[in-house]
Amino acid sequence: MMMTADPRTYQLIQRLFETKGFVKLEELTASFRLSDRSIRNLIKEANEYLKEAGAMIKTIRGKGYTLLTSDQDAFLLWLHQQKLPARSLVPVMPEERVRFMMRKLLLQSDYLKIDQLAEELFISRMTVSSDLKKGREMLARYGMTLVSKPGFGLKIEGDELQKRTCYADLLLEEEPALSHITEREQLHFPDISLETIRSIVLTNLHQESLLIKDIALKNLVIHLAIAIQQTRKNQRVSASTARTQRSPVLMRIAQKIIQQVSDTFYVTLSEDETDYLVMHLLANQTWKEAAQHQTTVEVQQAVTVFLQHIEKTSGHRFADDSILQQDLMLHMKPLLNRIQYGVSLQNPLLHEIKTSYPYPFDLAVSGLNALQLVRTPNEDEAAYVALHIAASFERSQLDTSQRKKAIIVCGSGLGTARLLEIKLKSAFQHELDIVELYSYQDYLMSSSLPCDVIITTVPLTSKGKPVIQVSAFFEQHDIQRVNEVIHLLNGHGAPSKELMAFFQERLTLMNADLSSKDEVLNILCSRLEAHQLVSSSFRPSVLEREQMSSTYLGSGIAMPHPLITNEGTSSVAIAHLKQPIDWQGDQVSIVFLLAIHKDDAACMNQFFEQAVDLLDNPDRIRALKQAKTFDELMDALFH
Repeated sequence: MMMTADPRTYQLIQRLFETKGFVKLEELTASFRLSDRSIRNLIKEANEYLKEAGAMIKTIRGKGYTLLTSDQDAFLLWLHQQKLPARSLVPVMPEERVRFMMRKLLLQSDYLKIDQLAEELFISRMTVSSDLKKGREMLARYGMTLVSKPGFGLKIEGDELQKRTCYADLLLEEEPALSHITEREQLHFPDISLETIRSIVLTNLHQESLLIKDIALKNLVIHLAIAIQQTRKNQRVSASTARTQRSPVLMRIAQKIIQQVSDTFYVTLSEDETDYLVMHLLANQTWKEAAQHQTTVEVQQAVTVFLQHIEKTSGHRFADDSILQQDLMLHMKPLLNRIQYGVSLQNPLLHEIKTSYPYPFDLAVSGLNALQLVRTPNEDEAAYVALHIAASFERSQLDTSQRKKAIIVCGSGLGTARLLEIKLKSAFQHELDIVELYSYQDYLMSSSLPCDVIITTVPLTSKGKPVIQVSAFFEQHDIQRVNEVIHLLNGHGAPSKELMAFFQERLTLMNADLSSKDEVLNILCSRLEAHQLVSSSFRPSVLEREQMSSTYLGSGIAMPHPLITNEGTSSVAIAHLKQPIDWQGDQVSIVFLLAIHKDDAACMNQFFEQAVDLLDNPDRIRALKQAKTFDELMDALFH
C-alpha cells in the first residue's frame, strides 16, 4: 500500500523536484522557517516515502540538497498520486500561513489563542507572532485591526462586510482560475456546494438577460457561501444606513437568488443579505446588460474627466477613439458602484498588466485619482482600466484590411478581450478579422458561431471550430501557435533611438551610494533643478505620484515621474546604485526619473514600451546593471 506524505514533507519534496538542482540548508530553513535539525529530520522522513517512488534526497557538502530519481516514471506517478483532492489545507510556506491565519480569524466571533494556531499549523508561537505582523498589514488595507488580549488570544475588529470582503479576496488569491470552482476552493466550504450556488446564480441572471464577468461571478458565489456559513453562526451583515439603490430588475434577481439559496441550504438569509447581493450585482454588471441601461450623467462626466486628464498627461488624442469611450462608459458604471459600496473586484492579472503595460497602467492610476471619488480605486481597478488604454494605443497604429473571421472568448472581462483583439490584429493584420467578443458564459450558451477559428484565454470544448488557447497578453509562443493555424508571419519594430536625446551624462549618477527611495528621489530632483530643467512643481508632483502606486517595473528597475508633464526641458535623470534599495517592498538597483515636456508627452509610452522590451531581455538587464560608465549604460539601453 502506498504511503501518503504529510503536507510539509510533500512540500519539501515538491520544492526540491521543481528546483532541478541544489538547494542549500539555509534556503530551506528560511523558506520553511524551521531549524537546521528540523529540516534534516524532515529530509529523513521524506527519504522513507521516496523509497517506493524510485527517488531519494541526497546531500553534497558545499552544495546542499538535491532530488535524484532512479525511475523517473515511477516518481512522477507517485507525485501525482500524492496530490489528492482531500489533501490537507494546512499550509507550509509563510505567505500561505498568513492567509490561513487571517481566514480563520476573520470568521471567528470569539478570541482565538496563539497556541491553537501554532498547534494547527505545526509551528512555534514565535513563528505565529512573526507571521501575524504581515497579517496586521493586510487587515489595515481593509480598515480592520487585529486585537490581542492577554489570557484570551486574538480577534479581528471590523464590521461583518469588511470581514467577508477580506475573506473572499484571500480565498480568490489562492486560486486565480477564472471560470470554474476549484477543488481547493470547495474544501473551504465542506458542507456547502459552490457549484449548486453557481447554478442558482447563473439561472437567475440568464432569465433576466443579465451578465457579469466570470471572475465577478466566482466572487459572488464565494460571498454567498460565506453568507450561508456566517448566518448559521448568527453573524449577519448589518443594515446599511443608506439602502442600496433598488433597481427593480436587480432586486427581483437578488430576491429570487436569496430565496432559492435559503431553501436549498436550509438557512434564512435576511433582507440585509438581499441588499448586499444587489450591491454586488450593481458593482459587477457588465457587457450586454450595461448597454441596455441609459448611461447616467455621473458616468459621462467621470469618463470625460478621465479622458481629459490622461490626454493632458500623455499628449495622446484618446477622445478620437470612439471604441475607448464606449468601453469606458460600460466599465465606469460598475466601477463607480464598486467604489460607492466598498465592493472589491480582484484582478488576477494585476502583476502581468503592470509588467506588460506599465504606461497604460500609470495613466489609469493617474486618471482614476483625478476623479476624486469617495474612495481611491485600488491597483486591481486601475489594471482593468489600463487594458482599455493599452488597446487604444495599439488600435491607433492599425490598418483596416480584410481579415479571416475569428471570435475571442475571454474569462476576465471586456478590457482583456479588447486588448487581445488589438494584439491579434496587430500581429495578423492582413488575414484576421475579429468578428465578435464572447465571455465564457456567452460561449457556453451559443449554439452557432460566426467564425472560422476561436481564440480563447480559457480552456474550451470545441464546437466544430478550431480552438486556440493563448495568454491574455499574447506572448511570443502564442503568436507562434496562432501562426501555425492561420499561416501568417509577424514582425516587430526596434526601439526608437530618438529617446537617446533625453539622456545626459551630467544627470547620471554611477555607482551611487544611496540608501533609500526618498534619498534617491531627492538627489535626482535636485540635479534636475540645479540644471534648471524642471519647474518648482516637478518635485511635489513626483512625490504625489509615488503615493498612489509603486513605480517599480521589475528586474530591479524603477521609473518614477510626475503626475503632470514637465514645464522645462525633456530629460531623464538616472541613479545607478551601488547597492539595491527598498522601493515599496521591491529591491531596486537602477532608477530612471522621467521629466518629459508636454510637447514630448507622446514619448512617455515609448519609454515604457522600451522598458518592457528591456525587462524581457536578461542579457540587456545584466549589461545595464554591470555598466561602469554612462556610455556603457547607453549601449545597454539602445543597442
